[in-house]
Amino acid sequence: MGRNTVALMPTGGGKSLCFQIPALMLQGVCVVVSPLLALMEDQVNQLTDRGIKALFIPGGTPRKELDRLLDNAHYGGYSFLYLSPERLQDPLVQSRLSHMPIVLYAIDEAHCIAQWGHDFRPAYLACATVHQIKKAPVLALTATATPEVLEEIITQLQIPDAIVHKTTFARTNIEYQIIKTEDKWYRLQQALSKTKKSVIIYANSKDLTERLAEELVKHGHTADYFHGGLSAEQKSAKLKSWLQDQTQITVATTAFGMGIDKADVGLVVHYQIPENLEQYYQETGRAGRDGGRAKALLLYDHQDIAKAKDQLSAKKVDRTFIKELYKHLHAYLGVAYGEKPEGSFLFSMNQFCETYGLAQSKSAQAFSLLHHHKIIQVREIHHPVAQIKWTKTVDLDYCEHNPAPSVQFLGWLYRHKPPQNPWIFDPKNLATKARLSQKTLHHFLESLHRSNDLFYQIQIEDTEIEYLMPREDDRTIEAFLPSLKPLMESKQKKQNQIFQYLDLVQGCRMSFILSYFGEQTDHVCGICDLCHALPEPDSLQSQQLRAAIIRCLRESPCNSRTLVDIIEAPEAWILHSIAALLAEELIEINQKNDYAIKR
Repeated sequence: MGRNTVALMPTGGGKSLCFQIPALMLQGVCVVVSPLLALMEDQVNQLTDRGIKALFIPGGTPRKELDRLLDNAHYGGYSFLYLSPERLQDPLVQSRLSHMPIVLYAIDEAHCIAQWGHDFRPAYLACATVHQIKKAPVLALTATATPEVLEEIITQLQIPDAIVHKTTFARTNIEYQIIKTEDKWYRLQQALSKTKKSVIIYANSKDLTERLAEELVKHGHTADYFHGGLSAEQKSAKLKSWLQDQTQITVATTAFGMGIDKADVGLVVHYQIPENLEQYYQETGRAGRDGGRAKALLLYDHQDIAKAKDQLSAKKVDRTFIKELYKHLHAYLGVAYGEKPEGSFLFSMNQFCETYGLAQSKSAQAFSLLHHHKIIQVREIHHPVAQIKWTKTVDLDYCEHNPAPSVQFLGWLYRHKPPQNPWIFDPKNLATKARLSQKTLHHFLESLHRSNDLFYQIQIEDTEIEYLMPREDDRTIEAFLPSLKPLMESKQKKQNQIFQYLDLVQGCRMSFILSYFGEQTDHVCGICDLCHALPEPDSLQSQQLRAAIIRCLRESPCNSRTLVDIIEAPEAWILHSIAALLAEELIEINQKNDYAIKR
């Protein structure tokens, strides 16, 4: 008790209890940093149902309401205050926390602070500031930390003295199965027909989640989709429907991720190849939390490997790209050489990328790196904001003696916020302070914008950018560029490792995963597809099987499903023989996606 600690526990291993029980014993406020609104809301509801006082502060909370909630947390006898990492960056929140009786900081999903991790989130770097806010022990929790990520968590959180508590990552009740197939839809239908429990199907694009969900509904399933393009209200409604068993199947991107907790998930399907084993392990770990037998199925075809390689390539950044993006950023924001602007800028990632013809995935990676190395600070915007830049000095005497409402407002605004460019504000809060309706405020600001008294911009932005260092171009960013190559190499290595996992033909899948996470063990799960693998066909059986496939395809091209139905042999043998015949170019895949004799 009282020591900084890092806890590595598998998904569903009861991580929340690790901070909830100590916090209640210490009798103060436990500040929990968590990445997802749904997760915070769920945990607060569970605590409240047990008679424990807890609250969370969602993004977009107006300043007045924020003040009230922080007052409640301080004076209302609350035991838990849940914050997003973005909210923890807020100077007002930090100031108020400094006066609270904080007994513990719990940093949930702590791997998000590590740029070497699969879910790096720049805002998580704000967690390192807790030592300056109010002294209290730090408990970092994660289910997906490799040895490298663990080291970076400790470094970034500035807890070199931390005790590391690690439990086994083994999931003894999950049957891991990999199927390479040219008919993923058929294989999916097979798997779904064998379970009545809740199901998650992971896909890599928003569009595919919607199309798969639509097809599943057409085939009589209760299914819905979930991805990052949905509003908070839509996400909440879809999640609620799934948690309450009104929807059996959720088809989702990785947005349906951390903190999703449902005990009776019987099947998790990856319909495409995940980026790395951390993501894969975390997502498969949503199955079998009730202790019952569950299945993790990964389906892929010959095109998925190429797609995965292309997607990784699209995210890779090099020295040239970083320097180009940094140069474009100055031009876009109008920052001169040697300048370190005061305040922050509203910024549209979409508009910026379109203006300079930059790939969004690469640009997001580059901005994360610039943030991580404290060159700029990047904050996502989750609530309505606007921006003002003063374009000239305001004559306050003139304003005082001119009765026109817009001029009176101009004088008030200039006294309220003299020139410090740019100024980002919440329109609702400013309207309250000015004793105006939001509509009247907007009308006044647009009028002053047209008369060139100030520059006024309403939100089309999704990001806030602040310069932490003066603009000195290459000199500014050269210091961190040597770390760029090993980071990109690490991402490539992680992809190669999941390819190795797919290609395993002997051993145990769980044993491979445990080794990846640095757990040295002779563990054999006994239930994965490799542990139950069929013996290889002998030479005669192999020749007979190849001949049978060739005979069928000479009669008519067909898919693997038809071949499995026609030929009397184990399915795994048939699929292996098909793959060998393709590799030897004796057969091919035609335009109808059927196997055919090579011309």
